[in-house]
Amino acid sequence: MGVLTMIILPVLLIVVAAQNELQPMEAGMEAGAAEPVPKDWTLTQYHYERCRYHVEFERKDLSTEKCEEQTHEEQSLSHIHNTIKALLEEEPPNNKGCPISGYVSFNGGCYKDFPEQKTYNQARQRCAEDGGQLAMPKDSATNTFISDLRNEDGFRWLGLTDVSSEGQWVFEDGKTLGSTGYSNWRPGEPNNVASAEDCVVFGTHARWNDLRCDESVGFICQIDQVTVCEHSEARTTENQYEYHWDLPRLTASRFTFEVQANHDVHVALSSQNQDLDDMYEIVIGGWGNSKSMIRRSKQGHDHAKVSTVEINSQTEYRAFWITWSSDGTIAVGRGGESQPFMQWKDPDPLSIAYAGYSTGFGSTGQWKFCPEASTPLKPHRDMAPEQLYQVLQQQQDKIREQENIIVTLQDRINSGIPEEQAPGGRYLPLT
Repeated sequence: MGVLTMIILPVLLIVVAAQNELQPMEAGMEAGAAEPVPKDWTLTQYHYERCRYHVEFERKDLSTEKCEEQTHEEQSLSHIHNTIKALLEEEPPNNKGCPISGYVSFNGGCYKDFPEQKTYNQARQRCAEDGGQLAMPKDSATNTFISDLRNEDGFRWLGLTDVSSEGQWVFEDGKTLGSTGYSNWRPGEPNNVASAEDCVVFGTHARWNDLRCDESVGFICQIDQVTVCEHSEARTTENQYEYHWDLPRLTASRFTFEVQANHDVHVALSSQNQDLDDMYEIVIGGWGNSKSMIRRSKQGHDHAKVSTVEINSQTEYRAFWITWSSDGTIAVGRGGESQPFMQWKDPDPLSIAYAGYSTGFGSTGQWKFCPEASTPLKPHRDMAPEQLYQVLQQQQDKIREQENIIVTLQDRINSGIPEEQAPGGRYLPLT
């Protein structure tokens, strides 16, 4: 019995079948295109691994094929279509870089919902057992993502209190609420009922509410994401300030990499895969590995400039991430840390589609680039209009891609295959 294995990628369907059972490639068909799918194959198993769905079919005994009614054949094909469509609509696991199972990664951090009820201090202790803290949403996107993690309704503790000084809200990592420029209080909150509400919970619609710290509710923990660019081939930049534009188009609003260099690590973010007059330039460890900057053009004005002494290393890889948002905020952080060490908000944001990289000024570099799995956000009533539009547009694009794959599969199935049984059908390893 032959075996058919299908690897389903987001935009490409690759079909590998038992030897000699597929039609020869048609003239003009591009290499790597999906070949015709045989009729009367039965789904036996599938699993998700490393951003791919591995789908395996087995062909039915051909001795019974002639006895089957055409209507039964159509039902069999319909079952295969529906099964593949369901697989395409599943969200792949998104725990990349999370050191503990059950946590989900987003924007440099890893988060997990705990519906069991504990007091604020008990919840802090439970998070500490995982090496983390209670979740600290410091922007709208993170706040919405964390809120959507809740598997059950009800309050969840956040890592924010004014225990030390009434009205002075401080996150678990010591940063003040005011320093983030973001909050999401429910109307009328915080109200400090009976002068006893010093801790913060998620209420409905991702809104915050102050509550007594000795109340028992669920909680959400946050741990640092570990950045490791696995299976990434190292690329070299010479002692020449010239950007390399050989990376694929960006598919997420985050760029993660590891670099080994003396100093002057440069990353450009551009709307095209080339140098432009209007593009972002991020310098990490310039001025002899002592300062880092964000610019809006090559060698342009330093809109953000911070001290980062010895941030790069000549002897080991250092991990970094860069994110950008629809409100124009460019943030730069170290691998394993969820908070940026440098950021700037552009009042007139540029479009970003490609990343370039360079060293120079007496420095060479070895680079590894980490593929990003774009984390889909769910539409939410509290989203800013521009963010809601962006999320809905991404969902529409995803649906369109899935429909194109299904249509392509339908065309391949309708084209049919030779009905001769291939001798000694064998399983071909995944490539």
